[in-house]
Amino acid sequence: MAAVEAAIRVMEDDPTFNAGYGSVLNPQGQVEMDTGIMEGAGLNAGAAGAIQGVQHPISVAKRLLGGKTGFLVGLGARPWLNRREPNSATLRPSSAPSSGSSSGRGSKENATTPWAA
Repeated sequence: MAAVEAAIRVMEDDPTFNAGYGSVLNPQGQVEMDTGIMEGAGLNAGAAGAIQGVQHPISVAKRLLGGKTGFLVGLGARPWLNRREPNSATLRPSSAPSSGSSSGRGSKENATTPWAA
């Protein structure tokens, strides 16, 4: 499970992928992401939808695995994680590129901090 999370975190930091840093902006010009992870042996799942303010959404999904809260939507994801891991690197903001990603998906011209809530 750690290897899966680590691999996805690499993709979330790479603007060539439509994940995390490379996400296409919503109509309001904000990064809004969906994420999910499942552990097959125990059928445990963690997921979040339409979340903002998180650098590594996969880490939010992994943190939800097997807990009472298995799915978060929208603005509830970041406060939930803040209460559990206030110093988490998952919440560390990063700046977005000043123009569209190299893949040509979406425009990032107005995005300066994609993880700002």
